Amino acid sequence: MANVLTRVKNFIAAGVSNFVENIEKASPEALYTMALTEVDGLLSETRAELGKIIAENISLSKKLEGMNTEMTKLETQVVTAVKENRDDLAKVAISRKFDLKDQIPVIQQKVAENLESKLEFEGSIKALLAKKREIMDQKGLVVNKETPQAQIAEKVQFGERLEYVEELIGKTRNVTMIDGVKVDDKANLIELQELQHASDVNAELESIKKQITKD
Repeated sequence: MANVLTRVKNFIAAGVSNFVENIEKASPEALYTMALTEVDGLLSETRAELGKIIAENISLSKKLEGMNTEMTKLETQVVTAVKENRDDLAKVAISRKFDLKDQIPVIQQKVAENLESKLEFEGSIKALLAKKREIMDQKGLVVNKETPQAQIAEKVQFGERLEYVEELIGKTRNVTMIDGVKVDDKANLIELQELQHASDVNAELESIKKQITKD
């Protein structure tokens, strides 16, 4: 996704002469034709990515709605279980409620990030369409001025698409630390988190019991 946006920015910022390099014997019209091919390709990719973002947010919104509904049901179920002296069932419901609480903020953050990306992709599409109109206008001026000899050069393969290539060099290293914590200590931290979760469940259960007693 980020790669598409970077390519769009590079394309918008560059002129046609900068966009096409190392091509000899190509007429000006050929260069504009290649640039139009590239802009159409970028438009297609950008629209596809925008569609994915919109679809993902629809799915995430439905998921959040379902999780909030489940949270409400769990709260009712906990109270019912406590009243029936079924602490075992109450703990299960409370544990599930904590799990949902931990996940909901992350999903909400993802929805917000997608909304920002949506605006960026929409802006990129507008910019590409504007660039395309500009290239088409420039191509029209060139065609009107070309001589028959210049038109012969148009036989250069127009179908060849030029793509920006970004090389990413990755080096594999032995990892001994993750987020500032030794790998060997990760298992102990996970166990501590599970113990804390169980403690939180018991504390919540006792709090609910006290609340019910007061009522």
